[in-house]
Amino acid sequence: MATITNLTSGIEVTFAGAVTYIKHSNVKLLKRGTNLNIYDNSDDDGSQRGQAYITIPYSEVTSPITANINELYTAVKGYIDVSSGGGGGGSQQPFTFTAVNYTDLLTKTGMSSGDVAYVNDAQGTQWLPGTIGGNYYPNGIYLYTGGSWTSDRNAISYELHLDDVRLDALEARLQLTDGDKGGVTVSSLGTVWDVNPPSVNSVVTATTLTPNVDQYDQEDITDLASALTIAAPTGTPSVGMKLIIRLTDNGTNRALTWNNIYRVIGVTLPTTTTADKILYIGCIYDEAGSKWDVIAIKEEV
Repeated sequence: MATITNLTSGIEVTFAGAVTYIKHSNVKLLKRGTNLNIYDNSDDDGSQRGQAYITIPYSEVTSPITANINELYTAVKGYIDVSSGGGGGGSQQPFTFTAVNYTDLLTKTGMSSGDVAYVNDAQGTQWLPGTIGGNYYPNGIYLYTGGSWTSDRNAISYELHLDDVRLDALEARLQLTDGDKGGVTVSSLGTVWDVNPPSVNSVVTATTLTPNVDQYDQEDITDLASALTIAAPTGTPSVGMKLIIRLTDNGTNRALTWNNIYRVIGVTLPTTTTADKILYIGCIYDEAGSKWDVIAIKEEV
């Protein structure tokens, strides 16, 4: 078995009973069939391949975990590219760590506040970012803040909805009018995309909230003035459909009662609001169980 581990300034290859360390700037990669060839390019005279030359069959690699030789090559090349500017001896880029995904990033040790890491692969369910209790963490750059790794792309408005700012940018690019923003159809080379902003039903207060999932993606109550019962949604939901409920009271805690169609998955349904605090509830429809699975609860700090 073989493992290829990304370290702060190089990679460590464990294979055939040997452990080999090569600096990022000296690593060269070749892909031959289902084999990955790794060699040290540190010789200056150009007559040799370097201090180490390793041929590893894809089937032998246990870390990083990838689906095929192409993904393995991309993952290892990512270690080199983000750490040394492409493995050709270029100037160091400001990444203290690299990781395959967010879970791999959490295994890193020795961080200091302000360290920057690069994550190669996104992880989790994209519509539900980790910042609101979900499990989605994008690829890209992460900053260590002294207690955790953060990415500014884990924003609710960015991950859940195509918001007005992004619609305006799309409108400008496509030269559309304001009237087109409600539902844009773009045709290019025979491919059609429908771009629709989220449909939000907003009311000031209510005693019963009955989401209509045929018409709305999100239900907002902006100034709740009484106890609230969240009833079973109406409409014809399909597997994987998302529903967001956003509640804000009028400055007084309000009791919440939930229909049993809402099934909690790893969270606890709130039974009351907190005065003047925004409360988000994220749900996904499970067609097999005819349940709305509540997978995220997030309240304003």
